[in-house]
Amino acid sequence: MPRWLSRMAAEKARVFPGDREEALVTGEPDPLADALVARSVAAQEGLAGWDEGEIDGLIAALAAQIAGYADELAAATVAEIGIGCAPDKADKNRFASLDVAQSLVGKPGVGVVGSHEREALTEIAEPMGVVLGLIPVTSPVATLVFKALICIKARDALIVSCHRDAAGGARTVDLLRQVLARHGAPADLLQSAPRRPARRPRDHAGQPGGNRSRLAGCS
Repeated sequence: MPRWLSRMAAEKARVFPGDREEALVTGEPDPLADALVARSVAAQEGLAGWDEGEIDGLIAALAAQIAGYADELAAATVAEIGIGCAPDKADKNRFASLDVAQSLVGKPGVGVVGSHEREALTEIAEPMGVVLGLIPVTSPVATLVFKALICIKARDALIVSCHRDAAGGARTVDLLRQVLARHGAPADLLQSAPRRPARRPRDHAGQPGGNRSRLAGCS
């Protein structure tokens, strides 16, 4: 059964409607995307010299910022998407900020993160660089903030792509960027992918790969 489910999932992943395929596959350079990533790379490099104490202080401040707006952001989310219960979403926002931060503070995010004497094994973590986070319409605040916290703990930059119907994602990004700036951290450690107008369909049949689409590097 697990093997059959995996095969079915793989087959479905290869098939995209025309508009999704157009969004995922393009043979043309994208100056906007290149500039976005370049700013993220510069921001991520600017965080490399921060020690664990400084990172933990930043994480705690980011979490406190979102927790302070948890009720407001939850109410706005429910009003926008018409799904869920505001008090429950507020609790989720607080958990994804305060509880996640508490689980990270005091632990190493880079360097030696573990050792196993019996196996003579040392675990060493290093930054990945720039991470793309896909933010669902049903959880635009909680998903975004926990991704931001774990990325900053690992000295990574995060670019988020929020659903067009969830303005709460943009508000959350703005609140977090305010904290980054106040603490002397590069604000571009967290950026939003800009919304784009719909593209006209193109024929990919003559291009290498035909109709196949790939999407990598997302969290």
